[in-house]
Amino acid sequence: MNLAEIVEGLPPTILAYQDDPYCASAEGTVLRFARDQGSSYYLVLASSIFHPKGGGQPSDTGVVEGEGFTFRVKKALKGGDHVILYGKCDGTPALGPCREALDWDQRYLYMRRHAAAHLFDGVLAEVTGQVFEPLDSWLGDGSYVAYRGEAPDERKMKNVEVEANRAISEGRPLSIQVVRSEDLSDVRTFWSSVLQNEEKIRLVTIQGYRPIPCAGTHVRNLMEVKGLKVLSTEVTADGFKVHFDVPHSV
Repeated sequence: MNLAEIVEGLPPTILAYQDDPYCASAEGTVLRFARDQGSSYYLVLASSIFHPKGGGQPSDTGVVEGEGFTFRVKKALKGGDHVILYGKCDGTPALGPCREALDWDQRYLYMRRHAAAHLFDGVLAEVTGQVFEPLDSWLGDGSYVAYRGEAPDERKMKNVEVEANRAISEGRPLSIQVVRSEDLSDVRTFWSSVLQNEEKIRLVTIQGYRPIPCAGTHVRNLMEVKGLKVLSTEVTADGFKVHFDVPHSV
């Protein structure tokens, strides 16, 4: 299925998950649907509380209900300015009013891991005195952050864990702001090539650490993370990967 054809002529999706990541359910509007095969469909809403897979964050899942149908969201996809939902439908989708509902426990875990990953980045630089270029990350099961360069030794990595948990216990706040690219003043140079064509940049800042460009969802206060555990450090071809997690029960 060509995703560009599905959204052709539709207005950009309102990214409700960025406006309020704590919004677990909301009234919505189905703008278009397209059948894939059997009971599987693509659905496009005017606004989406479902975060699509991207930036290391897995896709949200959940349910969209409307007149005569229940649509189980298996994954959310990002196609240009649109979020496209894919899943199976009981009944036939209908245009018009609907209700969106997230699998909240899963989303909240992603939010807590995402905040923890940003915190780890800041504390790693603070403890080692070295700014590591991030390579990638994953916030689903088997969560990790990966960097270019030589991995810090075991003692420093333990200090990173200790300092990260200190920041969590202090309840440091996270803030979000959107700035124009020309107004960026405190963003690391290795992001410049990625951001140079962006008119507006969304920055996530943990109190006491440098801002990080990010389009994902995060908790508002590190206290919600509950704790960060470094599970292992893995040497890779380009650098190193740190496997970590946060408590699953809160």
